[in-house]
Amino acid sequence: MDNNKNGSNTEDILKIIEEYRKKNETASSPDDDVKVVPDTPEEPENEPEEEESEAFAAMTGHFSDNADLSKLKNTKDKHFVANKEKKKKRFSFSNFLTRIGNMSFLPKAVLYLAFVLIAAVYCSYFAVTGINDVFALVSTDVNASITVTETTTIEDITAQLEEQGVIKYPWLFKLYCNVYGDGSDVEFIAGDYTIPDNLNFSNILYRLTTVQVERTEVRVTIPEGYTVDQIIDLLVSKGIGQREDYVEAINNYPYKHEFVRQLDEMGYSEDRVYRLEGYLYPDTYDFYTDTAEYLVINRFLNNFNTRFWQHYEENYKADVEKLGMTFDDIVTMASLIQMEARFIIDYECISYVFHNRLSHSNTFPYLESDATIQYFLDARKEDLSAEDLKTDNPYNSYLYAGLTPGAICCPGLDALEAAIYPAPPVDSYGREINAYYFVSDVTGKTYYAQSNSGHEANKKKAEEVNKLYDEQE
Repeated sequence: MDNNKNGSNTEDILKIIEEYRKKNETASSPDDDVKVVPDTPEEPENEPEEEESEAFAAMTGHFSDNADLSKLKNTKDKHFVANKEKKKKRFSFSNFLTRIGNMSFLPKAVLYLAFVLIAAVYCSYFAVTGINDVFALVSTDVNASITVTETTTIEDITAQLEEQGVIKYPWLFKLYCNVYGDGSDVEFIAGDYTIPDNLNFSNILYRLTTVQVERTEVRVTIPEGYTVDQIIDLLVSKGIGQREDYVEAINNYPYKHEFVRQLDEMGYSEDRVYRLEGYLYPDTYDFYTDTAEYLVINRFLNNFNTRFWQHYEENYKADVEKLGMTFDDIVTMASLIQMEARFIIDYECISYVFHNRLSHSNTFPYLESDATIQYFLDARKEDLSAEDLKTDNPYNSYLYAGLTPGAICCPGLDALEAAIYPAPPVDSYGREINAYYFVSDVTGKTYYAQSNSGHEANKKKAEEVNKLYDEQE
């Protein structure tokens, strides 16, 4: 029962007793010797304190004129104050939770938000400082001098880094070392090291566990139209890798690129010289001379993926399927265009001639491209002989119908797009030529014809230009 309620009841009892006394005095005669003797209560086993006895007497003598009612009230007030003081001094967590539970919504919400805010501030501080410790996002220009011996442990290195202010949370560094070592002990290389605080944990461990070797970087430019053999020769001449390892990587390494997987799943001719001919994208690259051969080839494939393949599904695939061709067919076609055309303006027109012949294979079974013969010759020639044209090789498009077993060079983006989007050439009057033939002179000018007679006339024009060019030299 609440103490306040007890105090209120006491005052009510005192008022009732006072009113009863006044009525008793009015009704009784002054000479009346009758006295009301209150019942004597049983003595308690333990005698009450003096104040409690007086209060008890006051209550038991409520019919007596001699009862001192003020003592009862004063005693009750003293007990109420004393109990209240005791409750103030005593703290109970369960009472604290109960009080919170009995609060209204607004105080509860305020307390909850305050708790969340304090927790968030603490967690944010730890997260920010911890992330900075791991990744070294903020530098204070502190350099640690670390000495590593054969017996130095992770604990020793951690202590040195912490003492010199490079790391803030040693336990976090030890945890990272455990992850870095994949659960095994990290093997440190003996020596004296300078560790700046702008190195992240990974860089610190790399510096302490890796023998520093100076690496030579070489820049290599691969022109459009280079064959795999030419690319390998160029790389080896720059001191990057060995020829046999490149051949193995190109023909057999299981690269993860989608177009390589599709090529392997689809299959290709056994007569194909190099599996990835046409896919080593021509560009300028920087390589370290100690880079593994399969990684060098992977760089070329990554570039091909970025420049062309990742756009293929959305931009090109539907148009390629309309042509009735595969993706590898397009790469092969583009390689022929790349090798036959001297100027970009002729890419789409030469593509048109090849597509025209493929679409009318009954009349034009062979592509008759000189570039396909140059591909398998030991050395390139300015002019092919009659014997060259009769050489029995699957890449000889004068003897074998359709596309060659694979690409004959590594084409650039312009040739790839021209293979998908052919356009007919036009004559001097701007009229389209339904061309099945083309020939180029020494200057790179290309002449187109619909019939064989027109082609022979164009060949004479090209020969005249070539002769004139030779005389001028």
